[in-house]
Amino acid sequence: MERIPVQVGSHVAHLRTITAGNRPPIILIHGLGVSGTYFIPFAKELARQYDIYILDLPGYGKAPKPPRALTIPELSEFVISFLQTKEIGPVVAIGQSMGCQIIAHAGASKPSFFKKLILLAPTVNNKERSVCTQALRLIEDTFHEPLAATCIVVPDYLRMGIRRYLTTSRYMVEDHLEDTLDRNLLSVGIVRGRLDKIVPHDWVSRLAQSPNVQLIAEVADAPHLLHYKKPKEVAELCRRFIED
Repeated sequence: MERIPVQVGSHVAHLRTITAGNRPPIILIHGLGVSGTYFIPFAKELARQYDIYILDLPGYGKAPKPPRALTIPELSEFVISFLQTKEIGPVVAIGQSMGCQIIAHAGASKPSFFKKLILLAPTVNNKERSVCTQALRLIEDTFHEPLAATCIVVPDYLRMGIRRYLTTSRYMVEDHLEDTLDRNLLSVGIVRGRLDKIVPHDWVSRLAQSPNVQLIAEVADAPHLLHYKKPKEVAELCRRFIED
């Protein structure tokens, strides 16, 4: 699946697509430090029914780095500008980890660009809002991740660089997803893996208090990268929520 550079304003992202035309569009937004590469098995499952757009946001993967790390609201504005420039949508947006925070901001800002939001392993647990604690949870979670997934995300972390990663980590822990969801008018679904050390059950229960959350689901034997370990199961949950 070829990456294509896409310039929106002063920033450049990389785009991968699986499209057949005249099908409902889905955009996939990755998490902190990684690219959209880890979405590919999951995207192929969804592509049986939908047109898929996978973004590598500016500064992620092999996409050119902006002069400074972009904040979560800035990344969400990039997503909105991308959809507007390419005249795609309204879309179902699926975010993973920090990508959930990005699409939540985008949905709150421009709801007409979106149909629904699906949050896979949404960060950040409100009881553990520190960069150090999140790093510890990431290490704990790694023991449950498939080796193939680790081999994808670690090179992405290295490409991003430690300084930019830490700066963005601070933006991530300072952003309160529960408040953003309360400002959203869109229907929201949340899916987590039961082995996820970063996104515990009680945090998802807290998010479920938002009046717009219509789906809460857990996937057995799945860690933080649930979409990679269980692509068929997670894709089926997403399909049911989209079509409901």
